[in-house]
Amino acid sequence: YGTNEVPRIAYCPEYTDLLSIPMACIVDPQKRFGLTVALSIADTIQDIDMKTGADGTIVFGRYYHRIVESNPVNFAVDLIAHEPDWRAGLGWMVDRYKEYFYPVMPHVFDLNGTGAYASNHDMGFDVQKMKDMAFSTNWRASFDFPYMGMFIPPVKNEHVKWFSYRHDSICAAEMNDYAERMKSAGFHVLSYLNLNEFGSGVTYPAPAPTTNNPELWWKNTNDYLYGKLSDAILRVPAEMNLEGCYYPKSVNGGPFYTWGDGIVLDCGVPSYKNFLMEQVRRHLDWLPATDGFCIDRYDWWHYFNEQYDDGISWYEGKPARSLRTSLSEFMDEFVPLMHHAGKVIFVNTHTKRIDLLKGIDGIHDEYTQTEGALNTTAFLALKKPALGWTWNKRAIEKLGIDNFFQKFLYMGVFPMCPFPGNDHSLRPDPWTDQAYLDYGPLMQQMKYRKWVLSPDPITVISRNAKANIFEIPEGYIVPVVYATAEIVELALPVLGSGKWQAEVFYPGEKQPVKSELSRNGRSFTLKIPVKRNCAMVRLISI
Repeated sequence: YGTNEVPRIAYCPEYTDLLSIPMACIVDPQKRFGLTVALSIADTIQDIDMKTGADGTIVFGRYYHRIVESNPVNFAVDLIAHEPDWRAGLGWMVDRYKEYFYPVMPHVFDLNGTGAYASNHDMGFDVQKMKDMAFSTNWRASFDFPYMGMFIPPVKNEHVKWFSYRHDSICAAEMNDYAERMKSAGFHVLSYLNLNEFGSGVTYPAPAPTTNNPELWWKNTNDYLYGKLSDAILRVPAEMNLEGCYYPKSVNGGPFYTWGDGIVLDCGVPSYKNFLMEQVRRHLDWLPATDGFCIDRYDWWHYFNEQYDDGISWYEGKPARSLRTSLSEFMDEFVPLMHHAGKVIFVNTHTKRIDLLKGIDGIHDEYTQTEGALNTTAFLALKKPALGWTWNKRAIEKLGIDNFFQKFLYMGVFPMCPFPGNDHSLRPDPWTDQAYLDYGPLMQQMKYRKWVLSPDPITVISRNAKANIFEIPEGYIVPVVYATAEIVELALPVLGSGKWQAEVFYPGEKQPVKSELSRNGRSFTLKIPVKRNCAMVRLISI
């Protein structure tokens, strides 16, 4: 559930044996019957796995719970009988646990679109061209910080400059000015936040401080870390096998090292939690033009802190503190503050678990170019915006342009677009730009999409394509992909008895083509030609 059975240090969700919602659905089409087994998302969940057998057995296993008299453990499971369609069981889950599946801030869908991860301050790009690629939001790669975690230093005001990680000078007022200019062009900016990783060039054991003045400690990673935050260091368990560790500086008993020779801290420890909340308040005060935060590196939440005891965890034969407990305690303070300020919260869902998304408004996932991560992300974002990732041009070339885009359309997730200055992600070039311009009109239809989870809302009668259906404010959109014939016939019982108008968007064509709907018993039917094995149908109530 969310991570691989044997998570590795610097885990990233490229595995395909993951589930992101703790449920199983059994369907018998011949008997017209479906049954969903749904574990409660509101329960305290440490770790879960699910094993299925060819004989029909389904076994959920739970791990790392401490079962003692002072800590009773209660689990809830629901059995839901429904129509023979997995959408019905999933729909029950979404309705039962709305606070996990729906965004708190409805305007977050304005940010939905192809995204970027760039640290540029300039606006030296063709604005209309980016809009034609369905571009909407830049999650700003935060190399403005002097080091990871010190996102806006404790300077006197927003006009005081500091030296950034890239050794240029910057101030908060300049960062806000960039967000203002992006907003005036019709785009959005998310600030970077990381709740676990801290510092760059961290030395272990602690070196001698460079100054005895605590007011200046922030200028040096090691001074601030060991002077103010040392009690929050997450230490590598003594028995952990570090063979093949992605960060070779990690040693048993020492800190977990990470990107840029930073280390991992526990955001549930008061010293670090208070430090992070100071950062959040500084952002809200000094960067009002930004739309909110995207929180990076959700892969650390499956670890345990053996230095603390949360009263509920049992790890490697002893009490411990789950970092998921720490996340929950941090979010109890962070989420209301952000939403009261009208800001949205996105996360980079390396750990693919729906129970970690309460209060979260959207997803900006770093691994959706891989199919396993695309699928798990899509189900986490059934009713939320989902921005994906494209590492480079080769990811598109490997699959082919049409195959690449059609998998994103089918799952209702936006791929990252070619944007100037993108960090470890797709950059512009004529071939890539044209591919995004070809599919831009189709992707633009997905901006306000939400999955339709009523039973049997769409059927490909001709059985020669795949099709999904999403609700939009004006009606529905239907991506038709991977077609193997020139004409695809659809049945749409979800439309009911009203009057509807259909228009069809094709790759490489800017304007849609009108199409005729026909009544066939209790359903509307639609026969549409496809181009490049694809069509995006927009259904509008009239």
